[in-house]
Amino acid sequence: MANQNRQLLKKRAQRRELYLGENVRAFLILGGSRTVGGEVISLSESGLAFVCEPQVDAELPIGRVVQLKLYYDARRYFTTSVEIRNKSVFSSQGSQYLRVGVSAAAGESVSDAEDLVKKVEASINLGMDTCGFLEIENPMFFDEHDYFSIRAVHPEFILVAPLENRHFLLPGQPVEARFNIPGSTSFVEDLIVDRSVPDRDWWASDVLMLNFAQKSEKTLAKIAKMAMIQKPQLHVQEIMKAGFPIPYLDFLLRVQFAARDKDDPQVAMLKSSFFAPGPYLAEQDLKSARVLSFYRQNTLIATMKLNFVPDVRQSSAFYGSGVYNHQFYRKSVVEILDFKHHPEYPLPSILVPIIQQCLRASIQADFSFLVFECTQQTENIFHRMGFTTLKTPSPGPADRCFVSLGIKQGLSGLTSGVHHDTWERVYKRLHAYLNRKHPLARNIA
Repeated sequence: MANQNRQLLKKRAQRRELYLGENVRAFLILGGSRTVGGEVISLSESGLAFVCEPQVDAELPIGRVVQLKLYYDARRYFTTSVEIRNKSVFSSQGSQYLRVGVSAAAGESVSDAEDLVKKVEASINLGMDTCGFLEIENPMFFDEHDYFSIRAVHPEFILVAPLENRHFLLPGQPVEARFNIPGSTSFVEDLIVDRSVPDRDWWASDVLMLNFAQKSEKTLAKIAKMAMIQKPQLHVQEIMKAGFPIPYLDFLLRVQFAARDKDDPQVAMLKSSFFAPGPYLAEQDLKSARVLSFYRQNTLIATMKLNFVPDVRQSSAFYGSGVYNHQFYRKSVVEILDFKHHPEYPLPSILVPIIQQCLRASIQADFSFLVFECTQQTENIFHRMGFTTLKTPSPGPADRCFVSLGIKQGLSGLTSGVHHDTWERVYKRLHAYLNRKHPLARNIA
């Protein structure tokens, strides 16, 4: 009985009765220049009813599919395909009108339904307990805001559930949605209502499919980050396979320093790459090295050694390769060695937080340079970050090169030598952190 009452309440909430005078105008386009105009008196998530002059009854047979143009005001409207489902007589203030009920899900075929299932299955399911939600102001009504929890995401669309179990948005309707999602400040995106999707076993009620009006790499990256925050078991490879751009995992990685390698069995799962691939010296010779590791939850994502070298002629991993000339003598250098990362987390997704943490540790230790090995194919990536290539003697491996960044003055010297986008992406927050104001020692109790 209680379940039946909930169903009745749900059905009752999904239909909204309007009165003549709310002035929501609808026009059926019958072909050529012929249109039939009327005023909407009832609205639901799948269709509407409007009243018009009785003499057009013969032109509107049941089952006919036409285009409907719905106006919010004199200038704003949208067009959607509808099917005429029912007709009846409507009386108001002594006048009789024709009431026409239309469905906005016109002529859906079996193949359409199959395509819908495939689209839904290709999305990343966030489940019912999601933190992200949308706020949409319905332009048809005064100061009316609808709120939706984000249940699934895809590069083409999102699936959302109304938080009040009701909404009055029609297929084809453009909306402006404000996203409030973990990992990002709120932002606005243009969406287009697609359709309501029936119950599935991983959501409790009908959900609404909203398509992106235009795909933005920046927006998709934010949504991908939200998905990875929401679902700790998701790998970057899964996000990329779904069609999202590579998310930058700045906020997901936990940093850990250690004096030496721990006997962590996860290290055996990691692989080397173009970034700092070699150890060069035995463990016992790296007297000032410390291990820097990155975790997501309890999964080891990346690990490396930071070799703190006060004088490059002593205990440097690179000195024997002829990397340093006399200008580096008696200069303090931090060398990045023996970098490995998890195969499910491509290096581009974690490179920025790794560089940031290496720089933070080096600058706070008051060292002058950060140096590591890369390949000639990738050195331009680091040039854009302000690094310069060090000359090494020949002969040597043709593909190997070493890059260096001067950090004696912190990051202050990079503000004029690095592209604005790179500064914003890589260095801005780190620069602000390193330049925090601290109280004087004599003022500390």
